[in-house]
Amino acid sequence: MEVFHASDEYCMVPVFGMGGSAEGDVAPGLLLELDPPDAAEDFRVLVADLGATVSYFAKTRARAIARRGSVYSLRSTPGVQENGSDGLELVRIPRSVLPAYSPG
Repeated sequence: MEVFHASDEYCMVPVFGMGGSAEGDVAPGLLLELDPPDAAEDFRVLVADLGATVSYFAKTRARAIARRGSVYSLRSTPGVQENGSDGLELVRIPRSVLPAYSPG
């Protein structure tokens, strides 16, 4: 999984710098926290198979715009999505279902 600026439609230059993480590997059922070293609120996220090159031109499993501070689930989907991704989608989890944000 790698993070690009939301305005980088072709995903040519990943977000990089000191003070955060903008890429990582995640196994099923586990968590990955990304904190891109940039002040932007929205980022373009590309997901590829482990060891694959992540770019607009390479085959990716999921492509989505993600918002800083939000929690997402990477889920299996049947077939190819309209954005060209294959078999996965990044779905935002509502804060109301997250224990850290529930009252009480």
